[in-house]
Amino acid sequence: MVRRYCFGLTLFVLFLASTIPLYAQEWKYRADNSVKVYANDKPQTMAWCGGVNTPQFALADLNRDGKNDLVIFEQSVGVRTFINTGTAANAIYTYASLYEQYFPVVNEYLKLVDYNKDNVTDLIHRGRTGFSVYKGYYGADNRLRFSFYKDLYYTTPNGGTINVYCEPNDIPSVEDVDGDGDLDFFSYSIGGGYVSFYKNCRVEHGLPADSIKICLSDNCWGKVYQGYERTQSLGTGCSNFGTSSCKGCELSGNKTTHTGNTLCLLDYDSDSDFDFFNGNNAFPDIQLLTNGKREHGYSIDTMITQDTLWDAGGVQLSNMLWPAAFWLDVDGDGDKDLLFSPHGSGTENYRCITYYKNTGTASAPSYTYQSDTFLIDQMIDAGTGSYPMLYDYNRDGKPDLFIGSQGYHQTNGTFRSRLSYCENTSTEADVSFTLRTKDFLNISSLSITGAIPTIGDLSRDGKDDLLIGKLDGTILLYRNYAASANDIPDWRLEAGNLKDNTGAEINVGGFAAPFIYDIDKDGQNDLIIGNRFGTLVYYKNVSTVAGQLALEYKTDTLGGARSAPPFSAYGYSVPFIGKLDDSGKEYLLLGSQSGALYRYDGFQDGNVSGTYTRLDEEYKGIKIPSMSSPAVADLDGDGNYEIISGNVAGGLKLFKLSQMEEEIGETPITDDVIVFPNPANRRVTIAWGKSFNTSSHVDVILFNSMGQKVAQDTISLPSVLSANLDVGYLSSGVYYCVVLSGKNRRSIPVVVNRL
Repeated sequence: MVRRYCFGLTLFVLFLASTIPLYAQEWKYRADNSVKVYANDKPQTMAWCGGVNTPQFALADLNRDGKNDLVIFEQSVGVRTFINTGTAANAIYTYASLYEQYFPVVNEYLKLVDYNKDNVTDLIHRGRTGFSVYKGYYGADNRLRFSFYKDLYYTTPNGGTINVYCEPNDIPSVEDVDGDGDLDFFSYSIGGGYVSFYKNCRVEHGLPADSIKICLSDNCWGKVYQGYERTQSLGTGCSNFGTSSCKGCELSGNKTTHTGNTLCLLDYDSDSDFDFFNGNNAFPDIQLLTNGKREHGYSIDTMITQDTLWDAGGVQLSNMLWPAAFWLDVDGDGDKDLLFSPHGSGTENYRCITYYKNTGTASAPSYTYQSDTFLIDQMIDAGTGSYPMLYDYNRDGKPDLFIGSQGYHQTNGTFRSRLSYCENTSTEADVSFTLRTKDFLNISSLSITGAIPTIGDLSRDGKDDLLIGKLDGTILLYRNYAASANDIPDWRLEAGNLKDNTGAEINVGGFAAPFIYDIDKDGQNDLIIGNRFGTLVYYKNVSTVAGQLALEYKTDTLGGARSAPPFSAYGYSVPFIGKLDDSGKEYLLLGSQSGALYRYDGFQDGNVSGTYTRLDEEYKGIKIPSMSSPAVADLDGDGNYEIISGNVAGGLKLFKLSQMEEEIGETPITDDVIVFPNPANRRVTIAWGKSFNTSSHVDVILFNSMGQKVAQDTISLPSVLSANLDVGYLSSGVYYCVVLSGKNRRSIPVVVNRL
């Protein structure tokens, strides 16, 4: 591993040292949406977006065509972009991964707003302190991009500086509440009891529009208190625990230990003051709190009523733990609608976008329930976790698509897995799949959790059997009772879990991901099983009679292959073995918990006792946010292999190989700041190029997830292009390494993994 990192750094420095622009042709996999998917005789416009579980929503004109496009953010998945292919007044969204590359790494929440009123959407996310602001701009290609502006702080009366706070995992709100033309910021205070109002005092201080000046206006905005109960306390007499940072502002509030809230400020009743929706991590329903400031002539915002079972049109949100509300014109008709989604894990994972359309007007809104699968009905979405398998089921010579899942959430809190079947309905003109069933073989009736499929002949009868790996580490066997191998398989479930040749139940300790392949090259298919530890368990096929199933345990560390960093306890390996290119050679590809695709060599001659060679940790640039699970085939017959991968959100991503021309030299392929090793155990090295160092020194700062500084180094010599930070004393977790030089700034997540 050390050699690998040093080699990467050497290449990086060589690139930066070059002063002559060079161009390189490199084959890489790019996310692709060209393969069509149909369901219920209709095309799915978002089929390959990867699915959703806990989505957040925002709008921006991504391609400068005058229409708002849709952006979905999910912490475990990242940013997904959807272009409006309809009209400005009637939005139709189509997944377009091209625009995702222009977003920074977004942390915990995403707000797309035009803070500086230049008619270009800007970006706000949690960053390292609570609110990080990025300015939006359009490149020469008319694609929206972002550049870092600043993290938000405010000055206390005694001259100190404090970050504008947002509780980890919370979703804040950004609205112009006081009507002065600039955006204000709202979030729950530390502990989560009171709403803090961070006023943008740009106008009051006479600053230009391209500025943000924060004053802490009120630590008890709305005069409400969120405790442990379902209801909030209204008209709270907040006692002071701070000092205002702006003239005429009063701070108030008592400390609490409740955390976990989502905020959405909106003028729900159109009376020119702001009400708000609040989602609470302890309850499955949304709370609507109504502001009586305008109605009763109060001098400050004061919530006077609350609805803990909000049910516009008689339709209440259902089975959605820690709901979050989003107020935006999602249909493009000029009136803002409401979307709701879960913000907590372990909750509804398919019916997880509820859409209430504004059937009134902007001045007299009326919200009418439309759907609880809004957008999802345009996606491939298998709930939580997805595991694709390509296999010619109907014997027409084309690979069909099977999709297993970890499971769909049930009302009793459990998960129930299914297996979907999509027929390959491609023609000479188009590649396409058509959904035939979401519950192939009625697997949902088994009430199992986890369904990772593999298909192949294990019983030496020439007919392909079906195995289903389960989350508990065991495997189900469906024997093929078709008349011959040329007939469509007739799979029937065998009693009990799969057993080895001694009669013992096969159990790999959790997350069984089986794959059928003749690994020892003796002419009989063996069983290889990925698992939660990231290794491969090998069972040799020792059957001597046609139709007999006999599997002998050999090892749980086949080839030393592993889909995890050295110090990580878990890897969740999902194996695929087969051709990846036109060389005719087969490779081992491992999906992983991190989302990386690990490629291995050295098994092709039947080697089952030696160590396989790891060729890649991120094969061909493919990036899956979490829980990758690969399936590979040449779908379009062009000689190149497509890769379909599942992920934690339950959808699929399709990748096609393409040759990209990239400039190297003055503009290196790699980023101008790298951190390694990552994950780290004792020490991390931070390296940067000469072009990054634009001032007399470089500051390297490490922050924890609370925004607290835990390590720092300052490099004053321009010839020094690296720094080392000791992390051996830190607890395991995610930290943020911020590198600063003049106007240049990079923020890179660093995982500390202590032994």
